[in-house]
Amino acid sequence: MNEEMFILLVWEIVSRKVEQTFNAEEELLRIGYIDFNLLSGITEGKIIASDECILTNITKVDGKIFIEYSFDISINLYNSNNEYIFNMFSVVEGSCKFPDEKEYDYSYLSEHYDEMNKSELLSYENIISEVKINYSNIDVNT
Repeated sequence: MNEEMFILLVWEIVSRKVEQTFNAEEELLRIGYIDFNLLSGITEGKIIASDECILTNITKVDGKIFIEYSFDISINLYNSNNEYIFNMFSVVEGSCKFPDEKEYDYSYLSEHYDEMNKSELLSYENIISEVKINYSNIDVNT
């Protein structure tokens, strides 16, 4: 199993999901100084900085590879008019599932992942499933 390949896939695919389906409103409300109306207007985000993705656990069970991951982000959040709302710093943690080597042929990807651009890596999004994303250690710049 090529761990570096999975790090890059998880990082790119989960980052895209964070940007497209931002869902940390509940965690942001707990901070206490963010207006609910401001939060309800968030439609997308753009990650502007991210630390290395760390795979915290890898387990193979019944033809699947279960991966737990963690990485830090700085994300600008926008409303439906594409207007900047605020910037959020957070640790992104979660899990996802890939088919194992018996269920999916990783040979081409394993040999060429480090030469691929973001778009090419994201074309493999269909092999990842059950993506869970949690946010912690949140800080906001308004």
